[in-house]
Amino acid sequence: MAAYTYDYGLGLGAPLQTNNYRITSWVGPRARFATSGGQHSSTSHAGVDIAVPVGTKLLAPMSGKVIRVVNMNDGTEKRNPRGYGNQVVIQRDDGVITQQSHLYDVNVKVGDHVQQGQVIGRSGNSGSTTGPHLDYIVIKNGMSIRPDGTAYAAYQKPWLPKAGTMASPTAPAGDMSTYAQSVPVGAAVPTPVVPDIPAPPKPVGQLDFFDQLVKEQELSDKLLSLTEPRATAVAVPNDDFYNNVAQADWNTYYGYPTRPRAL
Repeated sequence: MAAYTYDYGLGLGAPLQTNNYRITSWVGPRARFATSGGQHSSTSHAGVDIAVPVGTKLLAPMSGKVIRVVNMNDGTEKRNPRGYGNQVVIQRDDGVITQQSHLYDVNVKVGDHVQQGQVIGRSGNSGSTTGPHLDYIVIKNGMSIRPDGTAYAAYQKPWLPKAGTMASPTAPAGDMSTYAQSVPVGAAVPTPVVPDIPAPPKPVGQLDFFDQLVKEQELSDKLLSLTEPRATAVAVPNDDFYNNVAQADWNTYYGYPTRPRAL
């Protein structure tokens, strides 16, 4: 298998240095499932999950500045069991952001400038997972991006700068909760939310059931008018008929008066 080379329509390079991988989840809706530590997955996935062995070399998908690093080692096999686990986030000069999570470790720090293809760490199994993999998210104008370059859904986290802004160049390297200080880099270009599944077109010649019932009733009335006896079309019965049909029966079934029955 070739390396993961989707460029997201943004000129991105591979996020991993390997040809040995498997995609376990794409960008988009998915079923909820249990993960490690009693946690659960989201039902809307902003990134691509790429299953690779722990220790696979992690590459910078683009040249840019490192704006977030989580690189814990709590001594357990996971090293960091919480959420996204160990993580590195890079922002390019045009505001595009890549986020790589569930890492084993990271060898860069906040504020470093990295080059596309540079080794910046190793993949792992940290955070909330079902197995070793890289969670790879690409963000543009506050929207997560599919591998084909189309926008999926809004994606905002406390550590990310707002759409249309750049991370502060003086951000602290410690607590990242206050890191995303906004510095305008020009007017933000609003990007409409592109639905993941387009609404189905209306059926051609959609059936109007009320109109259909009216037509059926009109047809029924017409057939009834052709089959029921009409007073103007009924011949006057003769005496033999009166002798065999009771007067009450005649009135009941034919509904109009007759001459008195002969005694």
